[in-house]
Amino acid sequence: MVQDAVPIDAAPIDATPIIVGVSQQTWRDQDPTRTPVDALAEVATGALADAGIGPDAVDALVTVPFLAQQVPQLAPLLTPNPGALLADRLGMAPALLTSDYGGNLPQWFINRGADWLVEGRYRTLLLTGAELMATLLGTLRGGGDLPAWREGGD
Repeated sequence: MVQDAVPIDAAPIDATPIIVGVSQQTWRDQDPTRTPVDALAEVATGALADAGIGPDAVDALVTVPFLAQQVPQLAPLLTPNPGALLADRLGMAPALLTSDYGGNLPQWFINRGADWLVEGRYRTLLLTGAELMATLLGTLRGGGDLPAWREGGD
């Protein structure tokens, strides 16, 4: 005999809709003029468009740290606060959130972000991350420089 599942807590469920927008980009070229903040801006704009919302709707911006920031010799090449540059570029004024490094950090932010939304701490959260490791390593191996990366690019 099969029984219907009975909820443990029969409290009403909040029916607030959650809109998920996604964007992913892979760059095959190694263009040293494209900065990590340029990459963040492109995918963030795509995710916002996919969700059907504008940057002004975002009240919390989460930025996953760049992997290269873990390497002491490479960290000075990168902007220390990409979230602030991204928010400025997109014309947003959200709470800026980031963390230290960790292999599970993106998933941790997804989990915490869901908690923050349910708690009402934020209404709209944009989670961003980008890496341009092939460009970084290829440029440095070739003796090139990445001066715009520290400032975040255009």
